[in-house]
Amino acid sequence: GLVSVNGMLDTLCPEVFRQITALDDFAAVQAGLQAALESGLPVKLNCVPQAGVNEGELEQLAALAKDNAMQVRFIEMMPIGYGAAMPCISGPELRARFANCWPELHPVEGTTFGNGPAVYYTGPGWKGSIGFIAAVHGKFCASCNRVRLTSQGFLRPCLASETGCDLRTLLRGGAADEELLQAIRETIWSKPREHHFGDNSMPATRGMYRIG
Repeated sequence: GLVSVNGMLDTLCPEVFRQITALDDFAAVQAGLQAALESGLPVKLNCVPQAGVNEGELEQLAALAKDNAMQVRFIEMMPIGYGAAMPCISGPELRARFANCWPELHPVEGTTFGNGPAVYYTGPGWKGSIGFIAAVHGKFCASCNRVRLTSQGFLRPCLASETGCDLRTLLRGGAADEELLQAIRETIWSKPREHHFGDNSMPATRGMYRIG
């Protein structure tokens, strides 16, 4: 029943993989990625550039989309939880780097690969494309079509906000479907117009791993 595969890989170096994940599973991830590509399903691979960690590998990671029919997407480090203490390699900065490496890169027209916030580029002879999700520097809030449902059943209209709706409490209280639908509607309509990472007016105290 799968229609696509969305994975995460921040490095092509087993040692750096172990440093980032605290796991020795690089070979398994590589095997999984190869199996996904061989399946014929659309494949998206996400990468978070990290200064001093994987910043020297980003062109190598992007080249995966040159040789394979997949989308490699670079997501800015968001100042949430652990990421708040890490410097951000911006999407515009990374696009400039890649343009120096591949001057022929150009925007992909007419396709959004899932109607998400990524902006995609490809080049002559490329089998896939690279995408940039510049949540901090791009500030695409006005066109954001994402909400998050945590494993505790809390619906968050924005990663950068602690507000939202406790759907689990409604469910366990016997709420009818229409009541749940109304709560979801109101939460989505309350999405903030834009994030304010710069002035800390929307603190997100939960780590990303607890948000999902």
